[in-house]
Amino acid sequence: MDEQAPVTPVVTMWQTFCSGMEEIAPLVAERLGVPTYQQAFTSEEIWAAMDSGGPDSAIWFLVGATGNAPRAFDRLLPGVRKEQRRWAEKVTAEVRADAVGGGVIMGRVGTIILRDRPGALHVKLDAPREVRLARAEERFGIPARTAKEWLEWEDEVRSQIAIDTFNWNPLENDYYDLVVNTWHRDPEMWAEIIVAAVRVVVARARP
Repeated sequence: MDEQAPVTPVVTMWQTFCSGMEEIAPLVAERLGVPTYQQAFTSEEIWAAMDSGGPDSAIWFLVGATGNAPRAFDRLLPGVRKEQRRWAEKVTAEVRADAVGGGVIMGRVGTIILRDRPGALHVKLDAPREVRLARAEERFGIPARTAKEWLEWEDEVRSQIAIDTFNWNPLENDYYDLVVNTWHRDPEMWAEIIVAAVRVVVARARP
């Protein structure tokens, strides 16, 4: 009988805006000895697309909207649904390919795409609103009013993309194995907790 391929550790992560994924994910990957795979869109790219008010990027089509009317064109532009299907197929292929050798996959609807993969731990990072606002002000060097706008819009845009393309709302906790409240700013601690959890998952997935 042929030996089965070893189970490699995979961690999928999704965060609410400024919950610490950018700091925690690389630490987890380093401890596991696997690559880190970035989100499909940075915060800056989302805001550039929303501010442009026009269909100049994939983000605009994925949410079926301009920055002023988030869902308004969902029923009006056939290209919206076509782009959503195209992106869903593309990101599914990419995420599955990235997971072959193990890795920490940030965003990209990895939780749903890899929900049945042995050895995968699905993590959501969250934190109290006031903590996330303070982090946004510090990280991006923006005033409190702008931080509030960014928080509301980015959580909406990222969750809406997942809803429209995979019929999954990442703001809900249904498909996560671990939901972490990162209110305490200690990325090293959270990384250790996540690494310990995924090692248990990998051990139990081995034949």
